[in-house]
Amino acid sequence: MDPKLRESIALKRFSLISPVLNHQVSNQSRYFHEVCANPIDMPHYGVRIYSPKTLMSWLSEYNRNGLDGLMRFRKHTVWV
Repeated sequence: MDPKLRESIALKRFSLISPVLNHQVSNQSRYFHEVCANPIDMPHYGVRIYSPKTLMSWLSEYNRNGLDGLMRFRKHTVWV
């Protein structure tokens, strides 16, 4: 996958988890459920439905590896 495309996907992921990182939400779980209640238009993949668990994994990856963690793609990731 093109590096620019990987970066745009990572930035979209970051935009979805950033309110948690910036302490703009009082309940992380509720926020992720609210975000995932509607389809998300992801670069390259189009409109997808994600689970709150997926967003939690993105948050974990970001906390461990920064933006580079959001650019990594695992083979076992299932896109709905």
